[in-house]
Amino acid sequence: MKIAMIAEGCYPYVTGGVASWIHQLMAAIPAHDFTVLAVTADDTPPASRFPPLANLSAVVNFSLTCRSVQKRPVRLQAADRDLISQWLTFTDPVPAALDLFADPTRLGDADTFLASPVFYDLITARYQADRQSVDFLAYYWSWRNLLTPVLHLLQQPLPDRYDTVHATATGYGGLLAARVKRATGARMIITEHGIYAREREEDILQADWLGAAFKPQ
Repeated sequence: MKIAMIAEGCYPYVTGGVASWIHQLMAAIPAHDFTVLAVTADDTPPASRFPPLANLSAVVNFSLTCRSVQKRPVRLQAADRDLISQWLTFTDPVPAALDLFADPTRLGDADTFLASPVFYDLITARYQADRQSVDFLAYYWSWRNLLTPVLHLLQQPLPDRYDTVHATATGYGGLLAARVKRATGARMIITEHGIYAREREEDILQADWLGAAFKPQ
């Protein structure tokens, strides 16, 4: 069985509980072939802190700051814009939006889309629908800051097809796992350690790049 193990900010570059658990899990089932999809903060992660495993075929980095080399224009249809508008409400799951965000031939590359009049119009409509009292520029830039790493992550090419994708967190790692599942049909597993959600909540509450209007959500 080919398994994509998604590690967010840990294995194989950082030692700790989650990273050690990932290494032990892979070592315990040598009959299965693993690829680690490592979600990293930048394009130059440090050296691996773990010894190699015979059943670990590759470690593929997915940087949150990776920018598309090829610039692509925004080619959204009216239905695509409606899909994004629905996703921006944060009220109901919109799985098809994940496919759209990952497709630069429709959305454009991440930086082009986020600087486009289309994105500006979408955020303006959301601002008016929410009846926001916060400064519009703060609202607009909060959305850009929120979506920049998401789009950079989703628009990176997937290295292979897998039977199973296993994420160790529901944040960026879970988002990448959902992308793999929808693109390849792989089974998806999430193993969440208990304090992850609380850690991310604290990060959001203390973040200065995210406007106050977003933090209660």
